[in-house]
Amino acid sequence: MFKVSLREHALLSVLVGLQRGVQPETSHLKHCLVEEGLALSREGRLCLSEAGNTLLQGLQHLLWAEVEALQQVLANRNAAATQGYARAPATE
Repeated sequence: MFKVSLREHALLSVLVGLQRGVQPETSHLKHCLVEEGLALSREGRLCLSEAGNTLLQGLQHLLWAEVEALQQVLANRNAAATQGYARAPATE
């Protein structure tokens, strides 16, 4: 049987949630980034671990999905406004 630690479980739940479009709680995200997302490089510098990079990529996809959805809403509103303007009777 495959066993994971509580930390790994927390990270996996955030990643699965991101894939499903569910926004995780901020505290949960912070916990995952601090506990699993950070690592020390060979030079002793703080950097993102592989898990941190994966989480960051998931967040980027989530953000771009939100941006694309907003762009679509704005395009739809613009198209509706243009159609409404074209249908309006001319005033003299």
